[in-house]
Order: sequence, then structure tokens, then C-alpha cells
Amino acid sequence: MEHPDDYKLTNDPIDVECIHHKKPHHDRLILRISVKVENEYIPLSFICDTGSPSYLFLCQKSIELLKPRIQESELEALYITSNNKNILIQESPINHKNSNIIGLKLLFEWGLSLNNGFQLLKIPKFI
Repeated sequence: MEHPDDYKLTNDPIDVECIHHKKPHHDRLILRISVKVENEYIPLSFICDTGSPSYLFLCQKSIELLKPRIQESELEALYITSNNKNILIQESPINHKNSNIIGLKLLFEWGLSLNNGFQLLKIPKFI
């Protein structure tokens, strides 16, 4: 689940995209959003997983690129701060090791709405 422009540094954040990716026998909700690292932005694609038990899962490639932003709590939990809120991070599960995943907790935090299609009503312009 990687967009051709993912991981390419940009001077400005991309426009947030909520994508309903449909294939026969396979539907995915995908969110494309930039992550600010120092003075640049890295666009990333995230699978929106309503069954996911946490906030944010990052593949190893994303973790490496976002290292300057990732912090560790006194309880050794990894997190990234966005809009004055700490977002817990875990490494993507082995069966999705090359994917970035946003879990239901963060989707609700960002105002998930399914009334008129897939919308995030309180999503930031970038993480």
C-alpha cells in the first residue's frame, strides 16, 4: 500500500487525501498525509484499519525517516507529537510489515465520519 510519491521529501505538505481503494474482493480506506520532519514534509499512505487496537503503526522504512520526530516516554512507549497531542506508535505487525496503519483510536480522534463517504472532520493538514 504505497503511493508512487510516498517517502519523497517536499517543501510543502500534500493535500490530505481520503481514498476508497476498490478491487474485486478487496476494499481499503487509505489516507495520504504528510509528516513534518525538521523543515520538510514526507508524504505517506496509511491503511485505515478499524480493527486495529492502537493509534498508529509504522513500517520500518517510515520509522527510519521519522526518527527525528519519534520520542520515547519514561515507560518506553514510542510516540510522535502532533497538534499538542501525543500519538502512540508501534511497529507494523509482521503480516503488514511494509504498511503504515492508522487504527480506530486515531481515526476517532480525527473525527471519522462515514455519513457522506469516508471523511475525517478534524484531521490536521499534516502530522
